[in-house]
Amino acid sequence: MDQVLIFGGLSDVGFPLSQHLLDCGVFTGSLSSAVTEEERKHEEDHELFLGRHALFCPERKVQSHTFTHLILADTLRLEQDKNELLKRRLNKLIANARDFRSILFLSSLDVQAASADALSGTPHPETESGKAANEMELFFVERLRQIKRKEALIFRIDLKMLSEQDSSKKMAHLIAGLMSENHTGLDVVCYQKRSDLHDPVNEKLRRLLPKSYWRWL
Repeated sequence: MDQVLIFGGLSDVGFPLSQHLLDCGVFTGSLSSAVTEEERKHEEDHELFLGRHALFCPERKVQSHTFTHLILADTLRLEQDKNELLKRRLNKLIANARDFRSILFLSSLDVQAASADALSGTPHPETESGKAANEMELFFVERLRQIKRKEALIFRIDLKMLSEQDSSKKMAHLIAGLMSENHTGLDVVCYQKRSDLHDPVNEKLRRLLPKSYWRWL
C-alpha cells in the first residue's frame, strides 16, 4: 500500500487500524468522524499517541498530501441523528473520491443474520445495529453510483474484534491485502472468525486476497 486516508482513523474503530498500518510502514492520514464531544475527546487522546509517529498525518495536514487509498472505517451509529451527521461528512468525502486507487467501506457482520447470509452476501439484518449498518451501506452504494464509480469494497466484520489487540492486527492485514488488489466492480465480502482456513464462510475473502495474506485468515 502507498498512502492511506482513513475516515475515523482516530475513532475507537479506526485507531487500531491506523496504529497497525503505521507499524507496517504505511503513510496514514486521518479524518475525524466524531459526532459528540466525548468522541472528539477520544480522538484527541489517540492523536497524542499517534502524533509521535513520523508516518502519521493529522487532519489539519491532510490537504497537503495525496492519498492513494481510502478507508471509511467509522461508518455507523445506533442513533439515527448521529448517522445523519456521519452521512453529511461521508457525502462530501465520497463526492471527491473518484481518483482513489481503492475505497474500502468497513461495515458490520450484523447486516447478515446467519451463516447462510454470509455465504450469499445477502443483507438480512435482525438487530438495530444490523439495520443501521445496512442503511449506511445502501447510502455508500448510492453515493458511488452518483459519482459513477464502480470499484469499491464493503468489508463486513465483527467490529468488536477491533478492540482486541491480536484481532485488530489481523483485520489491519486483511484490509491491506484487500486494498492491494485491483477490483473491477463493487465487492461485498465478510470475515467470520473460524478455526478452519477453508471454511466456506470466508471463501470469497480468500479469493480476493493475495495468497501471502492467507495466513491472517
